[in-house]
Amino acid sequence: MHRITTFAATIAVGTAFLGVPADLCGQQRWSAGLEAESDPNLYLVRVTGIAIDSRLRAYVVDPVSERIRILDDDLTLQQEVGRRGRGPGEFEWPATIQILEDDSLYVFDGSLARVTVFEPQDLTVAYTVTLPHLRSTRALWRIPEQGGYIGVRSPPISARQTERDDRDRFDLVFSLDEEGETESDSIYALPSAELLIVRRERGVMVGPHHPYGGEPFLGLLGDDRLVYANSRSPSLMILDLAGAVHHSFGVPATEVSVSAADLEARIESEEIEPFARALEQDAPYMWPALTGLVVDDRQRIWIGTRSESMRDEREWIAFTQEGGQVGSVLLPAPFELHAVRGDRLFGVVTDEFDVPQIQVYRLEDE
Repeated sequence: MHRITTFAATIAVGTAFLGVPADLCGQQRWSAGLEAESDPNLYLVRVTGIAIDSRLRAYVVDPVSERIRILDDDLTLQQEVGRRGRGPGEFEWPATIQILEDDSLYVFDGSLARVTVFEPQDLTVAYTVTLPHLRSTRALWRIPEQGGYIGVRSPPISARQTERDDRDRFDLVFSLDEEGETESDSIYALPSAELLIVRRERGVMVGPHHPYGGEPFLGLLGDDRLVYANSRSPSLMILDLAGAVHHSFGVPATEVSVSAADLEARIESEEIEPFARALEQDAPYMWPALTGLVVDDRQRIWIGTRSESMRDEREWIAFTQEGGQVGSVLLPAPFELHAVRGDRLFGVVTDEFDVPQIQVYRLEDE
């Protein structure tokens, strides 16, 4: 078993933790034009991931509907994979999708603790692997050259815990061999996403991610590294798979205060009254400095940032693994970036009825 490396300090120390400064020279400024949108009638409930193959087809995972939608390069629905069930090619909660080197589709089902790989051409089931030792796993990636898997496990929340336990939650990064047996159950410990939690005398209510809370971002870099960031700390860390930090570098981002008007609107929109009360009691808030992390097909790292001067836009900055800043682009704030391939950026926007739609932007030099 490997030692556990804990990254709780990254929230508190911020830029003081940085080891390698980002290279700001030679940065390119891109503009982005909206190139395509999915059909408004495409039935989506909750999009948790998008993966892009070499033909620029988008694989959209919607765990609520237990299936994967495959969209052409113009975001026209081509076919669907999966349905609710426990048989081959069926899902209960598809949690992670990944395009392997030969364009095979990899899907990890967190409820069934099972991996399914689909053939690249006809998307029939190539093979499945059942992983009996997994519990509370929110993501699991395949590492082909290593012949195994790397995953993230979140701690459960119970009525027996305290408010201090809610604040001191950590996700564990672990590794499995090719047969699904545990190699290390605790490579890294990362601060868990802050949730809306209301404790009562007879139980606990657990809501979604806290709208102003921090959350961890973790991405796979090739076959031997990970990239980690916490939304509250303007820094990135490159990690190896053995439990060590390779290097770290800074991100030009700052936390932004939540305005009274924004907070009031958010509280009024909260349908569950105890969560609305909890938001009101804990104010004032700061928006986290970072809004997301994506690794593209060239192994560049894209980080979403916010600033006081750009409340309707987010700046997405592309870095090399060494910390060199390649370029940046401004995208509308409602657009949530999920994948980048070539000069195309794939993501999700959600309308006023919480219905998601897929969009793709194309990068252009300014």
